[in-house]
Amino acid sequence: MKTINNKLIIAAFIAGLGLAGCTDAQQESAKDSKAEMAEEMEEFKEDSAEFIDEVQDEASEIMEDASDEAAEIKDAAQEKASELMDEAEDEVEEMKKASAEKLKEACIKMKEKTGGDVSECD
Repeated sequence: MKTINNKLIIAAFIAGLGLAGCTDAQQESAKDSKAEMAEEMEEFKEDSAEFIDEVQDEASEIMEDASDEAAEIKDAAQEKASELMDEAEDEVEEMKKASAEKLKEACIKMKEKTGGDVSECD
């Protein structure tokens, strides 16, 4: 009976070692998986940060370009408005001169018909 008990004890010990070895292998595999996952997460974080930086840089460039274009449009509009005002002032001056000439002509005709002094029309 001692032999059977010894054999059972030895078998149980060997089975325990096998289970312990299996558990160690599983634990090692889990540790490796965890480390690999942590590494992938770190890479993902870095890639995400780079992507965010790129998007922010592109957005800044787009905003800068839009701002430059808006400034150019504003300058062009101000220049065109200034040109139109100058043209309008010139036209007003011409209209004033033409009106003054017409008034002078009307004054001369009226003075001639009424016998008045034409020199008063200047």
